[in-house]
Amino acid sequence: MVRVSANERRERVADFVKDTAITFPVLLDMDKTISEQYGIKYLPTTVIIGPDGLVRSVAGLLPEEDLRLQLETIMKRDSK
Repeated sequence: MVRVSANERRERVADFVKDTAITFPVLLDMDKTISEQYGIKYLPTTVIIGPDGLVRSVAGLLPEEDLRLQLETIMKRDSK
């Protein structure tokens, strides 16, 4: 899991990561290359990508419980 931040200063992102105790990588997408590659038009957006590199889900900001349910559903579907 990674978080992508677009159009934010590095210092602001670092403060956010520290304040929210995020334990996964945060990528800075200053030139919007990643956003364009995945067709992201609105922020925040949650993109779930499988181990094969294929996009499994694209959604807005998901509360933690909804994200867990989404991941469980995708993992069950992919394990078949």
